[in-house]
Amino acid sequence: MLLIRVYIDRPFDARDEYEWALFDAHGQCQREGKTLPADFPKADRHHAVLSVTLTPSVILRLPPMSGARLEGAVRLALEDRLIGAVDAYAISLALLPEGGVLVRRVEKSLLDALKKAGFTQVISEADLVETFHNTWQCCVNAHGAGFVRRDDKTAFSVHLSGESMPQELALALKQSDPKPEAVVLQMPHAHRIAAHWQNSDPLIRWRAGQPWNLMRAPSDRFAAAVNLLPQDKKTAGVASMSLHPFWRYGVIALLLAGVLHVAATTLAWGYAHFSRRQIVDGFERLAKEAGVPVQASPVATQKALDRALENKWHKAGLLAPDDAIALLAKCAAVLSAMPPARSAQYDHGSWTLEWSQLSPEQQKAVETQLRREGLSVMGGVNPSGGFKLRIERAYVAF
Repeated sequence: MLLIRVYIDRPFDARDEYEWALFDAHGQCQREGKTLPADFPKADRHHAVLSVTLTPSVILRLPPMSGARLEGAVRLALEDRLIGAVDAYAISLALLPEGGVLVRRVEKSLLDALKKAGFTQVISEADLVETFHNTWQCCVNAHGAGFVRRDDKTAFSVHLSGESMPQELALALKQSDPKPEAVVLQMPHAHRIAAHWQNSDPLIRWRAGQPWNLMRAPSDRFAAAVNLLPQDKKTAGVASMSLHPFWRYGVIALLLAGVLHVAATTLAWGYAHFSRRQIVDGFERLAKEAGVPVQASPVATQKALDRALENKWHKAGLLAPDDAIALLAKCAAVLSAMPPARSAQYDHGSWTLEWSQLSPEQQKAVETQLRREGLSVMGGVNPSGGFKLRIERAYVAF
């Protein structure tokens, strides 16, 4: 049974050439090449290895919750980090023993294209590198393209030009607290480069390894890698088992705890639903008394009331809270502590500001402080490397 592994470092296109390696049933590499997909050698199984650029990862700190709720919470957290639709990405989650959730995302359009092309497994190149405590792995191929995998299992892409340290690696080390004790260099001329970088940062032990070739990674790393391609869910049979009496008591206790949890959750949900209904009724009564038509949703009713109130303020020659100057004044104290924005644009009750560059600490600080001012914010890094932030008045969500 033959297996072909294909390295994908850009959106899959039948008109592009891709590197591949063909393996036999014993995991031995038979031959390698770089061809169009139509010219791939015949194989029983097709596996794709995606570059780190196509599979960015991050660790989120979230409270304990079930699988379905966890994915929803992750997508909500990613909305604050991404400019664009979160639903365009497939999300892979892994709970870490030390706490937190390792989140890896990949565009659904890429997975659909690979599945249509006959690939049955899609993994990230980062999963092929084993992680060690306080040690980062810098893996660069013969073309200078590569990635760094941290000891927390996250990874980021780098590009090596000459023997200078990649800017991505230098910035990551500067922002890391604490820094890793060692960085293993899996790249061509690793010994010479390790000695050169040791002089640049003597606090870190730079160790030389073998040049990186993902097709030569150990077979157990391929087996342990997470398949990013959504799998069809199959109904699993339930096996019967004989339980020791003490285990039965434990199972009974767990069942009772589950019943109590369901009951408490139902009561909490009922109270929350009742409270929500009271608030919604209050908004609707207020709208009717003000002569404002009740809208299809409570948030839309709030906005309609706000527009009616703004019209009265404007007729009286006063500023409304959503006006450009009033909204900017509300966040002026926070923005004054930031570097000057490259551009600012006001449109329909919201300000959109863009900076040429903000550090991750400054990005987090400005979003947190604006939310404390009762504002709704959404920020993210744009393709040019700048940071874009949208600010508007926050509404109560139902």
